[in-house]
Amino acid sequence: MTAINGGVKINWGMLLFNIFTDMVMPGSRQARDYAVQICILLKNDRAYRVLLNSIRQEIHDQKTLLSLDFLTSQKRISTQVAAVATGLTDVQKDVQDTKDAFFHHLLDFRAQAQENYNNLTTQLGELVDYINRGGNDKKGEESSSRRPQPPPDDQNRASGGSTSRGGGSGGCSRRDYRRGSSKRRSSSGGGGSGTGGETYGPYGPYKKNDELWLYGKNHF
Repeated sequence: MTAINGGVKINWGMLLFNIFTDMVMPGSRQARDYAVQICILLKNDRAYRVLLNSIRQEIHDQKTLLSLDFLTSQKRISTQVAAVATGLTDVQKDVQDTKDAFFHHLLDFRAQAQENYNNLTTQLGELVDYINRGGNDKKGEESSSRRPQPPPDDQNRASGGSTSRGGGSGGCSRRDYRRGSSKRRSSSGGGGSGTGGETYGPYGPYKKNDELWLYGKNHF
């Protein structure tokens, strides 16, 4: 049997065997000494037991304190982790709110830009239409100013109608002029003769009607 008391390793079995061996020998002085030592050891054993119990209690107390410290540290760490998680949730919420606000601002900006583009396109179209209308009006004025005037014969005819109604001298003079010109053409052509001493050429006299005056067409 081996035991440790106060850091000293004692082989009780061997010790007791030696003591009992000496005790059985009668008149042995050493036996009496061993008996005294056994009594001292028994007394010391009680003291050692009390010391061991106190050590055990102290160890238990230290273990309890360590457990309490561990639990306190674990609780503190859990609180810190919860605070960090809450802060992270708040940060994520702030980021999401900022993202949503930026997205709404971007949509508003795009809508405003599209509206400005539409307004600018409308104004530009109106400006182009106004410029085109001005150019067309200017071209119309230039074309009216450049329109060809009626021939002098038509002008004289238009003015000669009233003259013929008043006196008839203008119409007679024009007919005499044309008759003389037809005579000159017939004489230069050298063909045909008509009644009354007038020559008309190879195709006979001209047929005078309104188309001659209006369109310049001659009928033979």
